[in-house]
Amino acid sequence: MIKIRYFVLPILVALGILLWTVFPFLTSREVTVTVQDKDRITKTDTSYYLIYTDQGVYENTDCWICFKFASSNLYGDLRIGETYNLKVYGWRVPIVSMYPNIWKIKHD
Repeated sequence: MIKIRYFVLPILVALGILLWTVFPFLTSREVTVTVQDKDRITKTDTSYYLIYTDQGVYENTDCWICFKFASSNLYGDLRIGETYNLKVYGWRVPIVSMYPNIWKIKHD
């Protein structure tokens, strides 16, 4: 019985890491949206971007798993009133203020 307990934590940690790394790929989808507004949210020493669209709110942050490192450039490329095809991943979870993250954009 005691030996089994030593294996549970490493297995749970390994499963957590695996799920975290494949999460963007499992939940990715494409949506066509019209940008209504955009905002930069700053908290103490970090910041992120929110994009308000006719299809909901999306976050725009870097994601090293997806090789996305230019969130600021993507934010600057989005124009209010324009329509875009977005590749996004994740879900909206209001209780923890989580939004789907924009992966890529393509101007419609």
